[in-house]
Amino acid sequence: MDGNGSAALVVRVWLEDGADSFRGRLTSIDTSPAAAGAGAATVALVSSPRDAVEAVRVWLAGFLGDAASTIDGDE
Repeated sequence: MDGNGSAALVVRVWLEDGADSFRGRLTSIDTSPAAAGAGAATVALVSSPRDAVEAVRVWLAGFLGDAASTIDGDE
């Protein structure tokens, strides 16, 4: 990566069946200058808040794994 990498993650959640069933979709798009015109990609479909949090964690780990150096606060 050239140090100009960026991405966006959209987390959409909703309740189905009269508020009984949690659902979520995480969608990512590469917003780096070199990725002009790249489409969005579904990262995960989830059925619990815990699954949504875990999917965000995994996505961030993958994004940071592509980074050239560590980020402040990275464990």
